[in-house]
Amino acid sequence: MKISRYLKNSLFGILIWSLFSAFLYDQLKVIPILKYLIIAGNWLYETTLYYLTYRIPIWWVIVFLFLVWFLNQADKYKSPPLSKPPNDKPKFLEYTQDKFKNWIWKWNWEWNSTLKAYQYVNLKAYCGNCNVELLEAGSFNRAKAYCPKCNTFYDAYVHEYEYHPGAMALLNAELEKRYPEEFRK
Repeated sequence: MKISRYLKNSLFGILIWSLFSAFLYDQLKVIPILKYLIIAGNWLYETTLYYLTYRIPIWWVIVFLFLVWFLNQADKYKSPPLSKPPNDKPKFLEYTQDKFKNWIWKWNWEWNSTLKAYQYVNLKAYCGNCNVELLEAGSFNRAKAYCPKCNTFYDAYVHEYEYHPGAMALLNAELEKRYPEEFRK
């Protein structure tokens, strides 16, 4: 009787698996695994039961309820959502450039939701002769402004208001003069 190759391989695999299983069983029966699983289950049950039946002092409950109430009240007073600009645009939004001393100054308006008011932004100086934005050009100790179109150098501090903070002061004064009811400082 001839045994096929597949049957031989199967019988060999079954024999090896049987021997391995018997060896493993002999090794594990020395270690009481089921006993340790029962001990772990009992520990989990007793720990859960201990914490679920723990006596809680009444003052803990009162403090906890007070904290929940307090946090709920504090949540009502958190900062409001960001505000949106009003639908009707104020007149001063059209005022976006002016000439202070020798330079032309231009700016944009932007809504500030924190202050709930419009603010001017991107305040920039332009040449008084040719209306081109001035570039900063200067040495280590002396700031200058340069017009790239007419090649004019301006000393930035020759005139008192020909620098950024001075222009802001003049712009604020002009806004208050032109739009006293609408402009908020």
